[in-house]
Amino acid sequence: MLTCGTGMLYSEQDILSTDRRIGQEEGDLMASSRGKNGQSKTHDVRFEKSPNYRHIPVNGVWGSASAQEIHANFFFDRTAFPESITLEESGMEVDRKMGQFAVTRTLEVGISMTPTAARSIAEWLLEKVEESDRVRGTSQ
Repeated sequence: MLTCGTGMLYSEQDILSTDRRIGQEEGDLMASSRGKNGQSKTHDVRFEKSPNYRHIPVNGVWGSASAQEIHANFFFDRTAFPESITLEESGMEVDRKMGQFAVTRTLEVGISMTPTAARSIAEWLLEKVEESDRVRGTSQ
């Protein structure tokens, strides 16, 4: 089992099966190949975090599509901070000045992928949503 930044446990099979699915469609390293005896070859995959890796909470996505790629900007929306507040000596807030916008949308990361990879990732995400629903005892 592997643990991600949120403490969730994932089996290596979940991750490898997704890699294979993308690889087979894209023709990269994980594409299915056969050995001399006709059996599938195996590929050992080592997981390594980039020095730039970070866990990013997101609650939305905005982007575009062309014939060659899907571009997705993952963002996090939150209530905007006030521009200023006025406090009494006791520390009680007596006034608050809000800015023009009620919500701040922070673009966290932009990613580009082929339509094939996007479809595979979408399928993987839907499988994980269904798995989460089963664990919580809910279904949609």
